[in-house]
Amino acid sequence: MKKLFSVQPFCPAVWKGYGLLWKCLEFLGIEMIEKHKKTRARYALSLLFPVLLLLQQIYFICVFASLMLQRGTAIEFNIPTIAVCLISIFLWFNIHKKKPKIRNLVLQFHRLELLNCQSTRSLSCGVNTCLAFGVFILFLTIVGHFNTMPEIRNGDDIFALSVFFTIENKNLELAVKLTICVLNLIALMLLPSMCAVMCGSIIFKCSRVLEDFCRDVSECSFQREELIPHLQKYKLLRQLIHNVSQSLSSTLFLLLCWQILNMYVSLASFMNLSKRPVLTNTIWFCVPALTVIPCSVVGLALSASRVQSKQQDVRTALQNIHNCLVTQTEIRWKSLAVVNSMLKISFSTMSASGIVELKTELILSIVAVHLWSSCS
Repeated sequence: MKKLFSVQPFCPAVWKGYGLLWKCLEFLGIEMIEKHKKTRARYALSLLFPVLLLLQQIYFICVFASLMLQRGTAIEFNIPTIAVCLISIFLWFNIHKKKPKIRNLVLQFHRLELLNCQSTRSLSCGVNTCLAFGVFILFLTIVGHFNTMPEIRNGDDIFALSVFFTIENKNLELAVKLTICVLNLIALMLLPSMCAVMCGSIIFKCSRVLEDFCRDVSECSFQREELIPHLQKYKLLRQLIHNVSQSLSSTLFLLLCWQILNMYVSLASFMNLSKRPVLTNTIWFCVPALTVIPCSVVGLALSASRVQSKQQDVRTALQNIHNCLVTQTEIRWKSLAVVNSMLKISFSTMSASGIVELKTELILSIVAVHLWSSCS
């Protein structure tokens, strides 16, 4: 046990099994893996993305605010777009503030795996697939938007550079617009989707730990001496899931708001609330809202549903032990008391700030809205 809790957060083994997730978050200025020493160059590099994020989002908010004031464009479209920009900023600071809590959660998962004498089961394949899908959609959107840029009048461009300044050189103008496009898509799409992958990985880890515990409980005997360690593990599991629920609650709420607003913006674009023709670059801009964003929230809901399913499996296994103890000729009262105490322990549910629980019903509603928007 002493060796178990001597494992520190900066130990490389703690962070294995998550694929390229931590490297991608580090690229976005969220350094999860704690380093002993941090050079000035690394510190300056860690500030690069948040500074660019703030400048980009401030510019984007000013553009849409100016469009509303100067040209009278649809408030129904511009205000939700401004809200999406603000959510991406809030989300970055939310994750950055919770770095110590997330480090602690990852460390607890590693310690529980050591406690169960289980080898670390890697999530790298699934995590890397999700990250690759997000990057692919980002690249596809950038290429599609880049191909439509030369055909777009300055006043109709979604980035509206002419609101603040005019660039005479067409090649330079194209390069500036492409840079703004890349930064904007990274901030509005890639950052939240990677945060969703991180939350989904942590929640999925909870289901795996519950699965291991359920298997161990099902195979144990009815002796009190063997049930007591499982009771201690069960309490640790309950505390771990409670910590995960509390730590990720506000982040899940921001991700859910991000999904709803992005879906609304994409629908507003196609339903032509501004009474203007839908441009090709606007369609490309809405591609992430119809692909990566619903998949991110559906993945979170599936991971949370798997946790609930494994919790029910654990309770079923404990109930089976309880029934077997009760039906024995000589009832082992001490063993029965241990099982009863475990049955009385309830788990926290994964929710978005206690407003919406992540269940399969949420998936059905997202899929229904997604299909309706695609048909529209």
